Amino acid sequence: MNNPQAAEVPNQVEPNDLSRYLPRLGLLLNYSPQDLPGDLMAAVIVAIMLVPQSMAYSLLAGLPPQVGLYASILPLILYPLLGSTRTLAVGPVAMVSLLVATGVEKLADRGTPEYLALALTLAMLVGIIQLGMGLTRLGFLVNFLSHSVISGFTQAAALVIAITQLKDFMGITIPQTDKFYKLLFYLIQHLSETNFVTLCIGLGSIGILIYFNSFLEVQLKRWKISEAMTMVTTKIAPLVVIFLGTLLVYGMRLNQNAAVKIVGTIPPGLPPITLPSFDATLWQALLPVALTISFVGFMESIAIAKSLASFRNENVDGNQELVALGVANLGAAITGGYPVTGGLSRSVVNFAAGANTGLASIIAALLVAFTVLFCTPLFYFLPQASLAAIIIVAVWKLIDIAAIKDIWNYNKADAASLLVTFLAVLGVGIERGIVVGTVTATFLYVWGTRNVKLPGP
Repeated sequence: MNNPQAAEVPNQVEPNDLSRYLPRLGLLLNYSPQDLPGDLMAAVIVAIMLVPQSMAYSLLAGLPPQVGLYASILPLILYPLLGSTRTLAVGPVAMVSLLVATGVEKLADRGTPEYLALALTLAMLVGIIQLGMGLTRLGFLVNFLSHSVISGFTQAAALVIAITQLKDFMGITIPQTDKFYKLLFYLIQHLSETNFVTLCIGLGSIGILIYFNSFLEVQLKRWKISEAMTMVTTKIAPLVVIFLGTLLVYGMRLNQNAAVKIVGTIPPGLPPITLPSFDATLWQALLPVALTISFVGFMESIAIAKSLASFRNENVDGNQELVALGVANLGAAITGGYPVTGGLSRSVVNFAAGANTGLASIIAALLVAFTVLFCTPLFYFLPQASLAAIIIVAVWKLIDIAAIKDIWNYNKADAASLLVTFLAVLGVGIERGIVVGTVTATFLYVWGTRNVKLPGP
């Protein structure tokens, strides 16, 4: 039967069976040029953040810095083809990096070929587990993440990330942890070590970001600048911050004269094709940490994805997210990487920078690949305080006091779940906090239904 609506749009690619497995394929095939400025700008900003972040997280996992870069190329290309959300930015993250170190250190020494081989095998196991969970429709677990739990997680995690970034913002060194009270305690202990020059760079970066985000847009509209040009101009604030910060450090040699922390040398080279171990004994030894990373990575990613999707009234398919994360981890395993998942700070920046489709992630991956081949010297003098400022301004937008008040006025049980999740994430960490919040919300729901009297016949 002819479809008259399809005939009216001859250039549109009709969906087919492949779209069931590649849900974002239709969006990419029917790509709108209007989405390109936002996708391109988001890709550039995320790529600039991703290069130093992935190296730092790789070192945290006990791996060479280039392994983090390798994990930031193919997974970023695979995920948007399969994922159900537009703006989740996958790659190395702190939580998973710590879990990798904890699990692999028991089996091999850092810096050895065995350690790297175990990390690759761990990525493959995580990929297999998540892919299997998605194909067997275990994504229903996402239903236990209520809106109140997501809100509590998002706002507490935003505070944790902001506090974490203050160490680079202030130029001090503190131990790595995701517990808010420990971070705060360490910061207070080391306040006297604050680097004044670094702090000035950070404050100046925040000033530029706030000006672009809050005041420049109003001025451009007052000057009757086109909406497209206004959008592009206001989104380049992170690029301006990075350019000016790098130029300042390079020109005044602040890394030498004022001990300003910089990104430093980034090893060049594309990832090799790698083959993880298929030793059943190693699989058995790695299975507990692989299961932990699989569940923690999924829950963290889905919470971030649902939180960001709520701003655009989009739906997130838990099963499809498991498939996408699983394939992304398999991609990391065969290209010299280690386990990846959705990252909160990069996803927020990706969203805030105007990403409209998964093409932003693909472009970011290509930019990372191009960077490790040709552009690594350009990032040598990039001050870490500028990156910290970008993240702090981005995550601050997630703290929504009005939403908390609305939930409190609407449902006290949901408000209790939000509060428990919020406090748990701050107290025991992000992944455990999500579990505590989910269990609390489920318990309160079951308790509430027990006290509801069903109508008689």
